[in-house]
Amino acid sequence: MLNDRFQLLIERIERSPKKLYKSLRRLSSLKSISLDFKQSEKNPNENLKKLGQSLKLLSSLQSIDLNFGRCKNITDEGLTNFSESLRKSNFLRSIKLNFESCEKITDKGLTNLSETLKILSSLQSINLDFQSCNRITNIGLKIFSEGINNLVSLRSISLNFDFCKKITDRGLNYLSKNLQGLTFLQSVDLHMNFAITDESVKNLTKSLRKTTLLQSINIDFATNNITDVSLTSLGKGLKILTSLQSIKIDFSACQEITNKGLKDLSEAFKLLSSLQSINLIFDQCNLTDKCVKSLNEGLKSLVFLKSMTLAFSMCKNLTDETLKYLGESLQRLTSLDSINLIFRGNSQITDEGLKIITEGLKNLISLQSINLNLYSSDITNQGLNTLGIALKRLSSLRNLSLNLSGFLLQMTDEFLNHLSEGLQRLTSLRSIDLEFLYCRKITVQGLNTLAEVLKGLHSLEHIRIVFPEYVGIQKERLDGLCQYFKKFDFMKSVQIYKDS
Repeated sequence: MLNDRFQLLIERIERSPKKLYKSLRRLSSLKSISLDFKQSEKNPNENLKKLGQSLKLLSSLQSIDLNFGRCKNITDEGLTNFSESLRKSNFLRSIKLNFESCEKITDKGLTNLSETLKILSSLQSINLDFQSCNRITNIGLKIFSEGINNLVSLRSISLNFDFCKKITDRGLNYLSKNLQGLTFLQSVDLHMNFAITDESVKNLTKSLRKTTLLQSINIDFATNNITDVSLTSLGKGLKILTSLQSIKIDFSACQEITNKGLKDLSEAFKLLSSLQSINLIFDQCNLTDKCVKSLNEGLKSLVFLKSMTLAFSMCKNLTDETLKYLGESLQRLTSLDSINLIFRGNSQITDEGLKIITEGLKNLISLQSINLNLYSSDITNQGLNTLGIALKRLSSLRNLSLNLSGFLLQMTDEFLNHLSEGLQRLTSLRSIDLEFLYCRKITVQGLNTLAEVLKGLHSLEHIRIVFPEYVGIQKERLDGLCQYFKKFDFMKSVQIYKDS
């Protein structure tokens, strides 16, 4: 009941901030607080100051989550006043602050925040977002890094300085140097400026090699300055981190990556027997089938993997050979319960490749979630039908997302019929998301068949279907279908609509 009233107050921050702060002061035993001031333009510095004064009285506070993203009038003064108010929060274990696009914050504000953080010896988790704060420089990141170096209890750190245009290799080198002292770190999440190069990636990797308790890594390398040198260094570092359970690395737009770098990275995967989740993003990279073959050599050795995400959007050199190699991995990764394969804009993917992937899916009888994006691939009913048939065997499936949009996709009602037959067997399905944009050959009859099957899946909680504007289904029929699904108590969201 208290949480309900507190949430109501949060929703009225803009209209009655004084009531919020007064209420907070009465909750002296509060252990966790989460407030969203995003895009607030009404006295954000004053809000920070008053909020800080209220937090001073919450002596039991252990967790803070505050979102001031895009509050463009927040300055160093506001951040400093707030930071100073936390210096006696001796029981604080977790702090999450979002100042994305708060463009008036400079090194001074970051420095004052660092002065507070370094004396909060109980901190176990830091999550800070300063994305697009363009007045923060290498100097600010240096001072901040030196401040957190003493937090020996820290288990998790997440920092976002992406699009901070004045941060370069030098800034990331400062951070890397101080991370190596945090020997109890279990999770690292870094999003840095697009100006970083192989130099700082090498130094970061050397530092991470000393945090041998790491279980989770999430690093954004989405910059065209990264080459095979970074992947080779990363591979050497990962080999040592044998406790890793989760890896997410974004290599988007790293167009200098070649087979050599991926081969070195892949060698590391062979030694990470504890890995349960892997997420690799190669969107807009100049990869070839040979590159994916090298990557696959490491992937197929991860026999205990639970979740795999591979994104190759706009990698226009990839062909069905790539899907052949990934199909080999699926034959071996029988512990997978979640798979996401993204091939958006890859026009050389055809029926042959899709058939290989669906053959691999058939063996994953424990699979609970599939996300397959084949937007603008050169696929016909022949390939799509094998996908519909494969679904029949995946009786444990709970979440299904298919993006089969695109002018090249030659889908007709025949596929929708096969899909419907497959869905009938998925009695545990909770969520379905289907996109059929630009598929000019589907008709009302195909969609009606699909709708009738969905009506029989009483396990469904979320439905989203997007189909072309020119399919001649009447608005009244569409509205009626939505209302039909919404009347069930277990249904949480329904979206069925046409898009041009």
